Amino acid sequence: VLPGPLLPVMAAKWGLRDVQSGAFFAAVFAASTVGSIFSPHWLRRSLPLGYASMTAGVLLLTVAEEAAGAALGHHLALTGFALIGLGVGLSVTATNLTVGVMAGRGAADGGRGERARRISIVNLWWGIGAVACPWLIAAAEQRGQVRGLLLLTAAGTAGMLGGLLPQWREPEFGTGGAPRASLLSEAGILAFFAVFLFLYVGVETVVGGWITTYANRFSGMTLARSSLTVSLYWLALLAGRWVGSLALRGVAERTVLLP
Repeated sequence: VLPGPLLPVMAAKWGLRDVQSGAFFAAVFAASTVGSIFSPHWLRRSLPLGYASMTAGVLLLTVAEEAAGAALGHHLALTGFALIGLGVGLSVTATNLTVGVMAGRGAADGGRGERARRISIVNLWWGIGAVACPWLIAAAEQRGQVRGLLLLTAAGTAGMLGGLLPQWREPEFGTGGAPRASLLSEAGILAFFAVFLFLYVGVETVVGGWITTYANRFSGMTLARSSLTVSLYWLALLAGRWVGSLALRGVAERTVLLP
């Protein structure tokens, strides 16, 4: 969520045009895609690797925030966001798959939709972070402490890295010899979810990423008030995850997906 609320601050500091600002989102999602592709092959190691990449990325943002030249600051921030995106792709994918594997092992006791429900519960915490982030950025910007907040964030991701390092030595999850369907037989459902996620991430980027800049620029809102606007969006997403996790106690995943 960092690029959205930081965008007005960086654009004003370095005089960025919208096309330059938009490159931050492209860097995050392109790197995240790369991370999510490789993560399933090394679930255990993807967790510490992801947090190491995020820590390096946030630290690079603190360096960029202090950069004197606009070009240097922009390129440092672009690299920092790419590292953050790579870390998110590695760690979030590994987290969801790990929770799914653990829930699948206890499926006999967990009941219908248990895997999706547990993943939804884990992602509730992602939503809490998304709601808090714009507020924290706005408060830090008002006090001239954006760099301090970034350093605090880096300390948090470094702490997670330290806690996850033992995962590096753990054996990877086995597939259990389960038969796998051919890619051709799954082509229809893969195509459906590819389009689904393309639209989902597109909407998320437009609203979550640009609404702070839009409200700040065209509605005359302060950064604090425009951050409130985007926080309401993330709050609604958080509520949706919570309702979804409750619904999955007794409703099939396909039924929950339709609304």
